[in-house]
Amino acid sequence: MPPYLIYMKKQGAGTLPPAIQDISLFTQTQVASISNTTQPTQSQFSADGLELFIGGWNQDGLFRYTLGTPYDLNTIAFQDFTTLPGTTYTAAITDFQFNSDGTRLYTFEQGGGIRTIKQHSLSVGFDLTTLAFVDEYDIIPAINSDGGFYVTPDETKMLMVDQGTDTVRSFTMSAADVTTFVEDAGTHVITEDGGPRNIQCSLDGTKMFIAGDSNNKIFQYSM
Repeated sequence: MPPYLIYMKKQGAGTLPPAIQDISLFTQTQVASISNTTQPTQSQFSADGLELFIGGWNQDGLFRYTLGTPYDLNTIAFQDFTTLPGTTYTAAITDFQFNSDGTRLYTFEQGGGIRTIKQHSLSVGFDLTTLAFVDEYDIIPAINSDGGFYVTPDETKMLMVDQGTDTVRSFTMSAADVTTFVEDAGTHVITEDGGPRNIQCSLDGTKMFIAGDSNNKIFQYSM
């Protein structure tokens, strides 16, 4: 299966430790079997590492798991599935991202001619039972194929990979409001892989990571 999911553990404010930023130093330490969906599309831990959220292809919500020890996949246990509120989901939620305190959730819905970024609010951080739909932004024609997105920690920028054109595009957002998206000038062409699928950045914004669908690799870039 191609590497659809990328999650970079955030460690406090400021820059990430060098070992976190250099993927050549990564080693596999744990594997957890996810039986609830056969094709997970994205994952994210809560800020304390005690909850893990996973999206699945052709799913209209998120799977939630708890961990007895923060970030320790050996202690993972499935808890529930939450259908996301808002407009009717006629396509797959292929990417999602919480903001740093879990009080906002961004999702990317695509398929069947639909390409939208949806925004949700949570009155309690990372508690999906308190989630409410806020608004959405139609990303077509800027993005008209599969891809993923990354919202910066200050929620003023969004980077999106477009698998159809093998590019990374940048959007500016005001007041953490998706309806204010404006596409920035210029794009970055991904030449290392013919099907960029997902994107993450380091906390300080100096590193970008792309998951490639064609080569089944994660590529690292400096910014």
